[in-house]
Amino acid sequence: MLFMIPGKLPNLNDYVNACRTNRYAGASMKKVQEQYITQYIPHWAPYHEAVMIEFDFYEPDERRDIDNIAATGHKFVLDSLVAKGVLLNDNQKCVKALVSRFHVDKKNPRIEVRIREFKEV
Repeated sequence: MLFMIPGKLPNLNDYVNACRTNRYAGASMKKVQEQYITQYIPHWAPYHEAVMIEFDFYEPDERRDIDNIAATGHKFVLDSLVAKGVLLNDNQKCVKALVSRFHVDKKNPRIEVRIREFKEV
């Protein structure tokens, strides 16, 4: 299953700064991002088996650190998948692997998320 989120999400530095602003700013940012992401998640039946999730982050340039992009990207997307009912949980029993790749697309920044059934190698 594949879906796409247009644009780019706040990175970890943005989220940490919001959390430091006051005790509600970080929670508010997370809520806003999850509402944004959820609208792009299709109505799928929930996965009952363990999954692997692949993220392709398309950034407009190479300025942001990939660890900061992935940290909030993973967190916000996984929590949105749980909220939408696609994943029963985002713990290690349900999500066995996260794979991130980073690309540059100046004209069309986005995040492509692919969910696959996890198979032991």
